[in-house]
Amino acid sequence: MFMGNFTSLNIGLTALRTFKQYQEILGNNITNVSNENYKRREAIIEPIRGPDNLYGGVKLSSIKRIVDYFIESEVRTSISDYEKHKILSSIISEVEENLSALGEGSILDKLTDFWKSLEEVSKNSQDITLRREVVSKAKDFTQKINSTLNKNYFIESKIIKKLNVEIKEVNNKLKEIAELNQEIKSAILLGNDANSLKDIRDSIVDEVSKYINIEVSEKDEEYKLVINGIVLVNGNNYFSLESKVYEENGTKNIDFFLKEYGVNVDISSGKFSAYNRALNDIENINLKIKQAIYFLTSNNVNTFNYLHKNGYDIYGNLSNKDFFVIDETGGITVNPLIEAEPGLFAASKTPYISDGTNASELASFLKSSNFNNSSIFNFISEISSATGYLSQNYNNLLEISNNIKNSNLSKRDMISGVSIDEEMLKLLEIQKYYSVVAKYVTISNEILEEMIRILK
Repeated sequence: MFMGNFTSLNIGLTALRTFKQYQEILGNNITNVSNENYKRREAIIEPIRGPDNLYGGVKLSSIKRIVDYFIESEVRTSISDYEKHKILSSIISEVEENLSALGEGSILDKLTDFWKSLEEVSKNSQDITLRREVVSKAKDFTQKINSTLNKNYFIESKIIKKLNVEIKEVNNKLKEIAELNQEIKSAILLGNDANSLKDIRDSIVDEVSKYINIEVSEKDEEYKLVINGIVLVNGNNYFSLESKVYEENGTKNIDFFLKEYGVNVDISSGKFSAYNRALNDIENINLKIKQAIYFLTSNNVNTFNYLHKNGYDIYGNLSNKDFFVIDETGGITVNPLIEAEPGLFAASKTPYISDGTNASELASFLKSSNFNNSSIFNFISEISSATGYLSQNYNNLLEISNNIKNSNLSKRDMISGVSIDEEMLKLLEIQKYYSVVAKYVTISNEILEEMIRILK
């Protein structure tokens, strides 16, 4: 009789203790409702079995983090993709702005002004002021070309500097993950759930996925980070990423590799992938601008310089001078001799000062299809248009990847996030159970005390 009441009392007490722990778990969930790195906890309750498998109450066997590993993988993939297109959109938009497309002050705008000045001097080649205007507009045009190239080079240098800083940050995060793996393993061996440590690890892995496309492998508490089949983190060991910028066929590229393995790593998404792609895009744009420079500075037959060299200056002398030359920095400029003395501009086909036919031919040359079966006007316009298209394409991809990322984050939140309404309903339910069990324990205790009093 006494044994039955003691057992009944013990069953009630274990239920009280378990429901109290359950309330604490729900309270912790509610406290972290705004913590985006927190994974919702769920109490796992199981029966206590005594001798002969008799029921002896309930206990909290574990506290489970609610995680869908497939959704987690989708989230990280979409984060990498979003960050890649965000970087590309930002960088190429800046390059497009440098080109100024078809706007005032663009390369095309400056070329048009130069062409108009040639047309004007062809009508009145005796006017030294108009010759000065030709030199001035040509100088504006070449400065805009050089400025655009220099700004693009500056963007490239910013990319490389940023990469050097961020690759160290990623390696530090890989080290943190390896250290957390060891802490988590030790905590579990001591009988702790290590859920808070796992939340921290997940948030760091999400940060790493902004830079590189990674996969997580978690089996029997052995936690690995893998990129395209190559292990970056294995338990408490990690391997540092390194990078090298090199030029090949006139374009810059970035190699990523693991020195410990002696192998290159293919990074197809994330910020690091974007940096590599952006360098290629910028170099392709620069290459086209350099083609235009080469075309204008070439002194082969049937070129702008060839026409100028075979014309006559204001003094009636055969010019024999290039109009456009390459300066000491590798950029394009007006021949310093002509810049210093605009009268040396060869506007005439003959020694006569009133002859402006050479200036007219030079103007026509710029409009004629003598550069890659196109005019220099069309070629520069195509550079701007292609850059604008590239920028718009990256903007579209950014919008798409952002929608996919937000959709995956919402799916994760539905599974792993905390709903204040749901948690409050569970809390009210558990509190009701707790009150019922408390009443049961009180009655059991009163019965036991009454039996002891009777026996006395």
